[in-house]
Formats: sequence, structure tokens, C-alpha cells
Amino acid sequence: MDGTGRRPPASVEDQRACSLRRHRTPAGAVRDGWRAAAERSGVASPDEWWHPAVEALARAVARRQDVRPAGTHLGHARARSGWGIRRTVDDIFALYRQMPLAGPPSRLVRAVVEAWAEVVLAPTDVTLCGDPRRGSVTAGYLASLLGGVYQLGGEDGPPLSDEFIVLVVDVPAPIGGTGWEPVTLLLELGPALLPVLPAHALLVTFSPGRVGTLVRRTPELPAVVAELTAQLPDGDASASVVLTAEIPQDVPAAHRLLDRVATV
Repeated sequence: MDGTGRRPPASVEDQRACSLRRHRTPAGAVRDGWRAAAERSGVASPDEWWHPAVEALARAVARRQDVRPAGTHLGHARARSGWGIRRTVDDIFALYRQMPLAGPPSRLVRAVVEAWAEVVLAPTDVTLCGDPRRGSVTAGYLASLLGGVYQLGGEDGPPLSDEFIVLVVDVPAPIGGTGWEPVTLLLELGPALLPVLPAHALLVTFSPGRVGTLVRRTPELPAVVAELTAQLPDGDASASVVLTAEIPQDVPAAHRLLDRVATV
């Protein structure tokens, strides 16, 4: 205790030891199996892997509760600890590798990815539209993507093509892939994306493996495109591509453009 008679806050190691003593339950078995799977896959060492959010998600899985709140907590925690998004998603898949399931529910992966993005890309308030596993996007999402941008220009504003461009990342899902490959590829750049993403940026899932967003034409854009291209899986540019497309000057033409982007 300190001079005020209060106990100092417990360290992460102390919290983990306490949890291991108190939770010899099915949730503890889920956590221990998860930790072993994460270690085997090289996701993290035991010292950096454990976090109170891990316990919350293990309990939710063991009790068959809604996993999204715990997933959000874990996504925030991993981002604040400096974990990359792909590593964070790989850890979630390690959790489900011990179970007779094809993989984690998409709602959990989405909660983790959105929470991670909230921390790392906080200035843009990134929103993910559509579910990569379902590979669908509605006209409403497309309208949301472009509607506000056209309002920004106004009648006397500069041509939209002078300020914005459509950026598309196409990463065909590998066998056993997560479906989130293009989203995580974009988010992995983290702060490097901030100079090109407008506020309230939307990442729109057009189809499995294809995601797009509007970006600003800034001096940093060529470097962002080059970095994305360099990170394409296996360096196979014929299978995985980063595309850019000019924005038309009216909304109907812009929607036709994005319809083409969604199906090409």
C-alpha cells in the first residue's frame, strides 16, 4: 500500500496471474487453447499476448454470448498496444482454430477491425460498409460514399476530380482466407493513410476480395499506392491489384462508375 492506504494498481502480469487462479472454468480452457494456438502460429509470445480483453472474449465464447462487445474491447486494446491489423485478425482466427468451426463469426471480425481502426485512424472516423464474407454492397452505401463529397464541391467549388480519386484494392481471397484481406491491407498502412483519407472515410466492400474508398489527391497519394502495391500477397500483380479511377462530375455517372468497379 502507498501512503494513502490504497493498493497500487495491479500490473498486467498480476492481473493475468489472478485470472488464471480464479477462472479454472470452460472459459479458462478456451483462453488456454487460444494462447497455445496463438503461440504455435507465431502471433505473439505469452508475455505480450495476454490482456483483460482476452479474458472477456474467452468468457463470451465459452458462454455463447454476443462476442461483439468483447471483440470491440480487444480491437481497441491491440491497436493501443501497437499490434497491426493483420496480426490482430490472425489472433482471432487462432482462437477459433481449436473449435470445430470454419472460423470466427464475421460479426466478431468486423467488431475487432472497426475497433482497431477507431484507434489507429481516429482522425478519419473510418466506417466499414458491407461484409467481406457476403461480398455485397447496396446502392445506399454507394450513395453514402459519394453524396457528401459532391456537396463539398458546391456549384462554385473545384472539380471533384481535382480533389478526390477512387482507390480500389482487389485481393482474391486465398484458400482458407479470411475474406478481410483487402480491408486489412488498407488498414495496415495505418497512419500512412491519414494524409489521403477524408474525414468520415468509408471503406466499401464491393465483392469478396475487393474494397474501395475515396481518397484525396495529395502529394502523399503516389507513395500510398506504391506501398499498397508492394504489400500485395505473393507479389502477384496479375491476381491482386490496386486501382485508381477518376471521379465523374455528376452523381449518376459516379454511381455508374462504382457499379463497374464493383463488378469488374
